[in-house]
Amino acid sequence: MLRLGLSLAFLAAALPAAAADPLRHVPEGVQIVGRIENPRKFAEALLLHPATTDAKRLAPVTTALDSPVAKRAFQMIGHIEREYGAKWPEILDRMAGGGIAFGGHFAENANSILVIESADDASAAKAFDLFIRIVGDELQRQGAAAPERLKRDGAEIAKFPGDLVAARRGATILLSNKSEFLGKALQLKDGAGSVRNKPAFAAAEKLLPKSPLAMLWIDFASVKNDQAATDFFANTRKDFLQTLVAGGTIDCLRRSEFVTAGLVQDDTGLRLAVRPPKRA
Repeated sequence: MLRLGLSLAFLAAALPAAAADPLRHVPEGVQIVGRIENPRKFAEALLLHPATTDAKRLAPVTTALDSPVAKRAFQMIGHIEREYGAKWPEILDRMAGGGIAFGGHFAENANSILVIESADDASAAKAFDLFIRIVGDELQRQGAAAPERLKRDGAEIAKFPGDLVAARRGATILLSNKSEFLGKALQLKDGAGSVRNKPAFAAAEKLLPKSPLAMLWIDFASVKNDQAATDFFANTRKDFLQTLVAGGTIDCLRRSEFVTAGLVQDDTGLRLAVRPPKRA
């Protein structure tokens, strides 16, 4: 028995750890999901793309980069780099090496959540503390109250003025606009009840090219139940011009349970792949 136990322990240690997956913390009831599997690769692909370089020469872009908001953002990036003693690409690997995911609804002020998987617990703890400090300093500069920190269900919680709330458990950082929704995300175990185990989402992933830089998924089955979507599809049938120009696309959306899109990088550059579900 002892030999069997030691053998099982050795086997467990030899097996690779399960890959981090922020989608396991996104509740399955959301209508829209976004995921960036490798944030550093995604950022570098966009920033180093020729179109981005060309855009920096445009007057509106130059004006935006010189604005107080942009300068404040650059100062914040510089501050974070000094805190870490590294440049932003390496910091992205530490802070979000396991990926980033977003889930939400289309209704105004509806539940939404952002999940960040850090490289390890220590990296997540540092990123979480730094985020609270930076946001807290900005809030106090504006005369608002400092964030409230507490521990609950094995997680560190930070409540900000209004409904914004953040949490950290292990290497995972969560940010939501609703305390109840964040609590629901923290209660998910091994992905059960998350969008990761939703059949329509799994089907969407299979339609996209392998390892897209970013992906987006929209649950049209639920969106079509909204009155705004119902009115849109009804009105397009009455509009001859819309039917003539985009009738096929609109009809495809009307019949689809979901739509997914992926940003893909290949030898030709960046391309956007949009996929509705396959029909028999």
